[in-house]
Amino acid sequence: LHSEVEKPLMNFRENFKKDMKKCDHHIADLRKQLASRYASVEKVRGPGRWAGAGASGAAWKRVGTGKPAVAPYAKAESLSPGPESLTERQRDLEMKTQQLEIKLSNKTEEDIKKARRKSTQAGDDLMRCVDLYNQAQSKWFEEMVTTTLELERLEVERVEMIRQHLCQYTQLRHETDMFNQSTVEPVDQLLRKVDPAKDRELWVREHKTGSIRPVDMEI
Repeated sequence: LHSEVEKPLMNFRENFKKDMKKCDHHIADLRKQLASRYASVEKVRGPGRWAGAGASGAAWKRVGTGKPAVAPYAKAESLSPGPESLTERQRDLEMKTQQLEIKLSNKTEEDIKKARRKSTQAGDDLMRCVDLYNQAQSKWFEEMVTTTLELERLEVERVEMIRQHLCQYTQLRHETDMFNQSTVEPVDQLLRKVDPAKDRELWVREHKTGSIRPVDMEI
């Protein structure tokens, strides 16, 4: 019993645990990578990355108002200025107003350009993150299918291994224990009826996680 049943089963169990652990770690690494890619997409989609659009709109509203942000201040030189002094001051005021409007206009255009560059960069980052996520999702799905098939193969092998060695056990008991043959024989008959492939199919049907397949993320 030890050499033909117990020892082979123990060896098989240790190797089976190693194979299962290897598959589990492989799928866990792919899940972590997929979760990381998804988090990157959500981060880029956040409202903070698109704040430039609001700045751009506000900047457009300031264009063409014809009013400086701060009214120029002209200090009076006398209480009763003459006509020439008033004309010069008026000309100086107009010139300063035009200069301020040009300065504000240039600043507004620069703000708009910066906002557009920021928005374009955010869009490029989003497309890149979505593409990386879709690649990770596709690889995860392919590896999940491959790993699942490997797990099913291991499960069929496990059931068949147990069945064979239990049959070996009942055979040895049948040969050595003449008083309990009537008890061992029904067990042996049931073991011979075990079908590992059908057993695996039944387990999958009862414990599957669903039929929905993952799809690519859209921008």
